[in-house]
Amino acid sequence: MTTFEQRSLAVAQLSLLISTIVAILLIVQLWFLRRQIADARRALDDSTQQAAEETTRRRRAETLRHFTLTVEDQYELQAKVPIMQENAPEHLAFRQRASVVGSEEFDHLRKLFSYYEHLAAGVNLGIFSFTVIDRTAGARLQRIWRMYTPWVMDERERIKRKRLYEEFETLANKLSDVSPLPPPVDPA
Repeated sequence: MTTFEQRSLAVAQLSLLISTIVAILLIVQLWFLRRQIADARRALDDSTQQAAEETTRRRRAETLRHFTLTVEDQYELQAKVPIMQENAPEHLAFRQRASVVGSEEFDHLRKLFSYYEHLAAGVNLGIFSFTVIDRTAGARLQRIWRMYTPWVMDERERIKRKRLYEEFETLANKLSDVSPLPPPVDPA
């Protein structure tokens, strides 16, 4: 073998060795890159989870804050509308008087339902926490909806608005899916 061939062979072997080392380094670099991507995904998942938990916490806090700020208004409205005994004579008499448009009972019931319609819209849109509303007022909201559904249906028909108090109805149905009320007790 000539000197030129020996040198060519040595250069080729050196080139092959360098190519092998570069390939190994590239594989190692790809392995590190894969680990970095996996770590970044885990960090992103953790951050997303933390952000979701913080959003839930804030939504619950704001729901409680809103509920606390409006509790006096709620009690004032509820004091004027019987909501405890579904089949009690005073409830049935109130509902009869509330069917007269412009009556004091009609106005009280309309104000109460308007308040709960706005609250329900906030819950249904995810602004307020469903869990907080369920735990603080779920049974009351279900009971009010159940007690006054006939009045709402009459109002929908009277003013030709099929979607009247639709948000409240949706929330009451969601609440009863989660924690249903027992059937009403007959006072007789």
